[in-house]
Amino acid sequence: MRQRNLFVPVILILMLLTGIIIPVLPTRAQTQTTPGSLIEIIWPDTAALPAQFGVYLGHGLILTNWHPWTLDGHIYADKKRTLAASWQVTHYDDDGVSDPGEWLLDRIGRIAGAGVTIPGDTANDPLPVERLIYADRATDIALFTVDAATIEARGAIPAQLSAYLPESNLLSAEAPVWIATASDQGAAAVAGTLTTSNPELLPASEDRRLDGPWQVWSLRLTAPEQIPDGSPIFAAENSDLIGLVWRAEEGITPGAHWVTPTAIWLHDLYAANEAIQNADLAAVLQNVTLTPVEGDLTLHDPLTPELGNAGIDVQHVALDLAFDLDTHTITGSAALDIRATAHGLQTFGLDATGLDIVRVTVDGVETSFTTKTNKLRLELANPVAFGTVFHAEIAYRAAPEPFRSPYMPGFDIGMFWGDAENPTVSTLDQPDGAQTWFPINDHPSDRATYEFRLRVPEPLTALANGTLTETRTHEDGSRTFVWRMDQPMASYLTVIAVADYIAVEDAAADGTPITHYVYADQAEIGRDLFSYTDDALTMLAAWFGPYPYAHYGHVVAPVEGMALETQTLTTMPDLVLDWSELEIYELMVHELAHQWYGNTVTPGVWSDIWLNEGFARYSQWLARDERFGAEAALAARSSSE
Repeated sequence: MRQRNLFVPVILILMLLTGIIIPVLPTRAQTQTTPGSLIEIIWPDTAALPAQFGVYLGHGLILTNWHPWTLDGHIYADKKRTLAASWQVTHYDDDGVSDPGEWLLDRIGRIAGAGVTIPGDTANDPLPVERLIYADRATDIALFTVDAATIEARGAIPAQLSAYLPESNLLSAEAPVWIATASDQGAAAVAGTLTTSNPELLPASEDRRLDGPWQVWSLRLTAPEQIPDGSPIFAAENSDLIGLVWRAEEGITPGAHWVTPTAIWLHDLYAANEAIQNADLAAVLQNVTLTPVEGDLTLHDPLTPELGNAGIDVQHVALDLAFDLDTHTITGSAALDIRATAHGLQTFGLDATGLDIVRVTVDGVETSFTTKTNKLRLELANPVAFGTVFHAEIAYRAAPEPFRSPYMPGFDIGMFWGDAENPTVSTLDQPDGAQTWFPINDHPSDRATYEFRLRVPEPLTALANGTLTETRTHEDGSRTFVWRMDQPMASYLTVIAVADYIAVEDAAADGTPITHYVYADQAEIGRDLFSYTDDALTMLAAWFGPYPYAHYGHVVAPVEGMALETQTLTTMPDLVLDWSELEIYELMVHELAHQWYGNTVTPGVWSDIWLNEGFARYSQWLARDERFGAEAALAARSSSE
């Protein structure tokens, strides 16, 4: 509570006059933490010695590091031998669904027989661990249950969970902290210092003894003594839990340790509980201190580090765009329904390159924003809780042109324009072309449904993904085409195509409508060229399962030599109009196969794009075998190898 005095009105007036807004955060009295929330963990093969520490969160939940609980992590920590990838477990949640991770932990994990004690507890027997409910190797945390009544009767005190911004007073370089630890003399709170505020992947390089990565987002900590793994770290100012020690920096700096910060893994606990629906975890998360979180302006994709934004999940995108084919410009708006995936989200980012932002509103209220290079940063009026859905509308202008992306060196991508004699618009967006014509979380891990309202002059037709639901004619002779894509789609799979198109109709054996769009004077060529699409769709559906969307087809466009599996409407370079049906056959199968693998099943990181392309290439070989025989299929495979 703050005392009132005569200076308060003056200060408020000055703040209003200067436009300064100071966020009010919850505060508590400054007290040195006690180690009452410290938990000692005893493995079945270590007799009565505590092998690891953890922290009590309340409601019978204990949080600690995960790697000692699993065979691959145990080997990593002890540096003994390589473990086959098939025996590694990278993620676990107690959602009742049997999966390989669950099976492995039942057989090779170290949960059975593990117990916990509290420093100073006089009870003779360790309290048994009941079950693991969540674990993740990326953040190196594990959450398991014990009997709440018993452990609290023995003196366990719940820790207060909070997530603070880097460089805040409580999570900044040189910030003082208390580290709960224990020794022969009992439990203690040892003073230490954070030496970094922005998490980094540690160790600096992966340990190659394992086939998978074992790097964890970490802060660095200095302490006066060796601190066991799992020791909780508390802010000296208010005793909030701000991290766990997960490993000493061996052989580098004596007394230096790595800490997994609460700010990294707290939001994962909210996401995990959506799957596991654990009442005890829900109760813990209800008591988290809500502090403002700035959404990270990257998803840290190792191949495309500039793309994507953390803390958000875009759920729906509605684009209302008017095209000026004379000036090569677009004007309009993007309306995004966004779900917060960080607890206490205050700001968030979108990818936006070359967009002239005119106005931004969130839930109907105009809000401040900043633009820098390829990012649009927006501010929410108040921090929102995990799972909150809000509506952002961005009015903008743009003059997008093709460009050579650093992530796609072989082709130009973006928006392509025709000339006065041949007025056209087309897009190729893999991997980062979409952000040049609308603001979006431009990463394949964030998929959304879409609505496109595209206004173009007659007699041009505007195409997009999904289903054409409406065509409106305006007094000025322009028309608006409304398309809906009701299944989730990655931004790189969006397509806009504007030209004097004619539709060539067809259907697959299962009734799936197929529509090809070609230039108005080439309808018969298009009909012949894509005539095998219905058979190809039926063939792939027999191998991979039903076609996953309501429509399919192709659109030819004046793009430079690259076909792209744009969702439901594959983009083909118009040079294919000079090919024969046999020449286009494998390309057609390749792009159609992506509708299953690449579009419906989408890579979470760009380094997995080889799975998209590998499966599509494999589909080509299967199709060759089906149509031309085994010898032709083997020849194609040999050529690829």
